[in-house]
Amino acid sequence: MQCLIFSRLPLGTFVYPCIYVLFILFLPFGYSRIFILLWAFFMGLCVDLLSSDVIGIHTAGAVMLAFARPLILKLFSTKTDFDVYALPSSKTQGWQACTGYVVLSMTLYHLVYFLLDDFGFYDIAHTLLRTLLSALCSTLFIMLLQTLLPNNRKTTAS
Repeated sequence: MQCLIFSRLPLGTFVYPCIYVLFILFLPFGYSRIFILLWAFFMGLCVDLLSSDVIGIHTAGAVMLAFARPLILKLFSTKTDFDVYALPSSKTQGWQACTGYVVLSMTLYHLVYFLLDDFGFYDIAHTLLRTLLSALCSTLFIMLLQTLLPNNRKTTAS
């Protein structure tokens, strides 16, 4: 979907929705950090190879997101005893916490992505505007998809 649909949406140069990272964001709580980092690396690399002119920018953003995921989850989780197979979602975290988790995650991802895409800090206002608009657009799509996709896994705390 990322390579065929979302990368080709005519949203201008300021908005670049990245939806594939929802597969990193909504992995179960109990997955190991190494597994999530490897998953993010290969997913980002596949998107880079299929849709990007510069190899590595999606990969770097996805790996940074996977690395920061546990810290961001701790910021927005009200419970500490989630089932290891439960997924981060609006059902397990609540709407506000889940939305905050996705917004902060997408902001971090897009900041890394656009800093590497622009190759520096020389036009930081432009980079921050692109980051903010893209993160908000991505959050909108991810929250919409998260509510539409079926969730058959156990979502209650132990």
